[in-house]
Amino acid sequence: MIEHLRNEYNERRGRENYLANVYACQLASWAKKVERFENSAKKRAKDAKSRETFEKVFPELRKQREDKERFNRVGSRIKSDADMEEIMDGLQEQEVLFFIVNYSSCYSNLCLTVSSRTRKCAHMPSCHPFCLMPGKGDVCL
Repeated sequence: MIEHLRNEYNERRGRENYLANVYACQLASWAKKVERFENSAKKRAKDAKSRETFEKVFPELRKQREDKERFNRVGSRIKSDADMEEIMDGLQEQEVLFFIVNYSSCYSNLCLTVSSRTRKCAHMPSCHPFCLMPGKGDVCL
């Protein structure tokens, strides 16, 4: 009995490791494709054109973008405490956005095996309310 449970556990762990490795490889290849697409000249030109259109309609977007670019450039040229405070606020906002993007993402669950997809009841009417069907004995739906 113990040997059977040990083998079952090892098979399950091996399957989970295999699925995790396959998922990691597929995720890496997908990330490469996305990175290649994001850095293509065609997409950058399209983004620049759409950004110009939006900035004509919404001037506050231009101001936000320019402020963000200025924060990225300023770094070593801090003139006053107010500039320093503004830069620190910008950095804190970037950290919050980084946290939201990277730590709120989720990974998909591993697929269930055939044996774990089926319900099992062995003459236990109290295990689940749907397991007991009058006239047919204990049968799972």
